[in-house]
Amino acid sequence: MRSVSYSPQFRHALLALCLSAFAPCFGQVVFLNEVDSDSNSVPDSTEFVELYGAPNTPLDGHIVVFYKGGGSPVTSSVYAAFDLDGMSTDSAGFFLLANPEVAGADVVFEPGLLRDGGDAVALFEGDSIDFPFATPLTTVGLLDAVVYGTGDQTNPFLIDSLTPGQPQLDEWLYGSQNGGALAWARLPDGGPAFGSDQMVLQQPTPGYTNLLDCDGGLISAQGGENGTAQICVDLPGGFLPFTAQSNALESQYGLVITDLQGEVLDVVPGGEGNLGYNFSGSPAGPCLVWGMSYDGDLDPSSIAVGAPYDSISASGCVAFSAQPVEVDRIFCLPPSCDGGAISTAGGDDQAIGCLGFANTYVPFGFVSESPEAPYLFVIASADGDIVDSTSTPAYDFESLGVGEYEVYGFSYLGTIDSASFEVGLPVTALSADSCSALSYNHLDVSIQPCDPTGLCTDLFFSEYVDGSTFSKGLELYNPSAVASADLGEYTVKTFNNGSSVANHEVSLSGTLAPGEVYTIVNPSAVPELIALADLLDDVTLFNGNDATTLERNGVVVDVLGEVGVNPGEGWPVNDITMLHNTLVRIPEVTTGSP
Repeated sequence: MRSVSYSPQFRHALLALCLSAFAPCFGQVVFLNEVDSDSNSVPDSTEFVELYGAPNTPLDGHIVVFYKGGGSPVTSSVYAAFDLDGMSTDSAGFFLLANPEVAGADVVFEPGLLRDGGDAVALFEGDSIDFPFATPLTTVGLLDAVVYGTGDQTNPFLIDSLTPGQPQLDEWLYGSQNGGALAWARLPDGGPAFGSDQMVLQQPTPGYTNLLDCDGGLISAQGGENGTAQICVDLPGGFLPFTAQSNALESQYGLVITDLQGEVLDVVPGGEGNLGYNFSGSPAGPCLVWGMSYDGDLDPSSIAVGAPYDSISASGCVAFSAQPVEVDRIFCLPPSCDGGAISTAGGDDQAIGCLGFANTYVPFGFVSESPEAPYLFVIASADGDIVDSTSTPAYDFESLGVGEYEVYGFSYLGTIDSASFEVGLPVTALSADSCSALSYNHLDVSIQPCDPTGLCTDLFFSEYVDGSTFSKGLELYNPSAVASADLGEYTVKTFNNGSSVANHEVSLSGTLAPGEVYTIVNPSAVPELIALADLLDDVTLFNGNDATTLERNGVVVDVLGEVGVNPGEGWPVNDITMLHNTLVRIPEVTTGSP
């Protein structure tokens, strides 16, 4: 993609030549200029089709038609058409048909309407009555067309009919992971009509020129594949070369190295030798490398360690690659130090305990590629300052009291530098005289002031499963750190379709140990779900619009939905509903929602 570049002088000359006498230059006045049929959302919400012509050109008598691909005129038919009578291009010559999320659209169409392919977009001279839904393909009045897809087989009928001799554009040309962030654009803007071979896959520019000042484009690592690479950090020659594909040759192109959350670890400005990064001496663990196209001088404060990469600014424009390369930094020579990854013994990245209860004792788990090196667990404050440490893979936070804590792993050889290992100092300053490495992540621990008379004592729904047909289930959780729950005190009831009277109910029996779960599954569920059941019962005959309660001695202690109300299709939960979804309570929750 770094193969086409146009200077500002060329752009101005081109516009002066072809916009002052547009028809003699290209033979018509309006063209299909850019098409984006795929975005990183479901449904696609940033689709658009852009037209380009002379500024303020009336579009009376023009129609944009979306064609469904097929193998004949009958099966290749209209599924949407937009009559442009009474409209015109803007003062820069652009006209935009797009989803609501795309700013500046002149014509708005619903998300997901523009099919992914192999299909076509065509521009006609005609009237809307000529293109009702399901009208067979025609070329009468055809002014311009683009045949496109997203990893689809070539559609020879559409190509031969609409764009003879031209390629079918593939928005997934550089992989499906990149396709959602790219669009097919004509370079330069405008004609000739049917010139798909003059279109390039680049950063979308809906409503403005395809000649980019900055274009992050695509980036890949030498020897990497599928957006990943691996490099030894304890060997000399840890330089990893990268290749960038960008359509903004006049801009500078550098690299931004971030952690997995996108916070800056280092920046390589453009023009500093070969495009790449020397990972020798870096800590082990994954990181991300983004390509960065920019013009002018980078703002020093925006590239500081810990800053969000997408907030980097310059005196000119800044654009980042569509996707990063994930680089796995590994140790290759023993003995070595590798802080690796830390978690609870159960593999979680956070733990919650109640002050005065047994769950303030948190067992740790870790993964390190240096088994020869001693491993220390460092307890830090929420600000990352050292509080305590232990070589035992567990710690009782009771003595620290209520608060938020972070636990880091520290791998080392030799003697730990005592000047770096004092309470109150940053955990990131820890070092040893031979080698040392901090874990690339940390474990979050929250110690809360649980009320023994109420909080952390009642059971609550911890998981809800509404699968296909009868594959449905409920999970109850005992949040107490010390006490078993008498299930005989609990009843589960389901209220269907807004009923105020329970349609199904079951009284439980037995006991549930601290921190354990109790699972109720529909008797007709799939075998895999039944195998998890403590109880099979029809109280799980619910859909997303029903309400389910958990009662303790007749008092509701948790509820899913609202009794006596029918919301229609399903109860909303964040950006989904309870219909045909699995819901899991977040770890911070310690009580139900009666």
